[in-house]
Amino acid sequence: ELADSEDILFIRNMMELFEVGKYEGNSVSIAEYLRTYISRGEIRIISECTEEEMATIELNSQNYLSFFQIIRLEEPREDLENIIIKKVRDIASATNLKIEQDAIKEVLQLNNRYSHYSGLPGRPIRFLESILINRKNRKSEKSLTIGRSEVIRAFCEDTGMPVFMVDPSIPIDLDRVKTRFNNSVFGQEKAVESVVNLLASIKTALTQTGKPIASLLFVGPTGVGKTELAKVLAEFIFGNRNRMIRFDMSEYSDPYAVTRLVGSGYFSDGLLTSAVRKEPFAVLLFDEIEKADPSFYDLLLQVLSEGRLTDVRGKLVNFCSTIIIMTSNIGAKSLNERPISLVNQNEKQQVIEHFMSAVQNFFRPEMFNRIDEVIPFNPLDKLNVRFVVDREIALLRKREGIQFRRMHLDISDAVYDYLAEKGYGSKYGARQLQRTIREELIIPLAKALNSEDFDDQLLVQAQ
Repeated sequence: ELADSEDILFIRNMMELFEVGKYEGNSVSIAEYLRTYISRGEIRIISECTEEEMATIELNSQNYLSFFQIIRLEEPREDLENIIIKKVRDIASATNLKIEQDAIKEVLQLNNRYSHYSGLPGRPIRFLESILINRKNRKSEKSLTIGRSEVIRAFCEDTGMPVFMVDPSIPIDLDRVKTRFNNSVFGQEKAVESVVNLLASIKTALTQTGKPIASLLFVGPTGVGKTELAKVLAEFIFGNRNRMIRFDMSEYSDPYAVTRLVGSGYFSDGLLTSAVRKEPFAVLLFDEIEKADPSFYDLLLQVLSEGRLTDVRGKLVNFCSTIIIMTSNIGAKSLNERPISLVNQNEKQQVIEHFMSAVQNFFRPEMFNRIDEVIPFNPLDKLNVRFVVDREIALLRKREGIQFRRMHLDISDAVYDYLAEKGYGSKYGARQLQRTIREELIIPLAKALNSEDFDDQLLVQAQ
């Protein structure tokens, strides 16, 4: 039964009124059902919603908002720190704990750098409140004071970012980082140096706020390490290679497919927006971006310039904690037609200039100018392919069929050299090498093992 005219209903979120019921197949939402009673003043409702949700309400049900007196609550920009300090200290006193003022300032700085569009002061307060509650529940902790280092550690646990990237008091050895990346991505020293320079900017808090942490375009031939470098970056800065959200843009080559990224209908989640909402701290990879429909670039422009995107339901998604990487083969076809040996620096510079020119000719100026850096990748030479063989064989040895079997696999240097020679191809890069290893080594090895008893002790030699 409806409440009489003296009763007041409090609804936490107006949008819930419009969504409840429709998901169950009903044609009228609760909000529409109550419309008549609200208009006649038979019930009074106090509700809340965001500006984006408010626009969606007006779109779905015109003049519905005219039944309400609208009071706008803006984020407090002045005296924000004191508001948070007062609230957090009230919570701390209830838990018999103390939190240092530097710790509160650090939360504000981290929030501004990585969560620019999150609500203030609510988000920092909830974050500090969770730290206080967790500390109170840990009986073994003797200290009653929560400092700046504990705040940084809690932030890193939530986001997956390494502490040394967030804590300014911990130095970072850029030369060691560069060596680590070069040991994973061979023959791309220039590209690795650009990525390490990005990490230095993130470490020193010199990246811009209000937009993604960085936006990079990796351009070069296929199979030269573009996707691999994106995975290595995700592992380094977010602690796991799986913290990479990948979209193959060849699947979004028409306007309808692009709408799926933000939601093709009011009751469908956008593939892009829902993925970033679930995992806001991640590397966002758009693979082969040149194959996307031009309408995708309009969405991407908004993400790169403002760090935000609104899905079909009117919900705002924040991209300020993502690193956006786009890969492309633009210019690779014409490069393969030119006999470039990559022996001297002049030829390598020609390759870089070739790709830069191809990218500028392909993208609209407003799109090109939004990308922080275009990073060209060189075609692999024979020396680099030999290093890739070492890496692929090392990964092969870790596979279950070798690691958990009573066998010793001995592969001679001649086999390594043979695979590198036969697997080398400037057109297909490392992908041709992987096919060669599979055909020349893995398949013969699998046939040989299949004829032996699983429990036998084996010595396998590849020569």
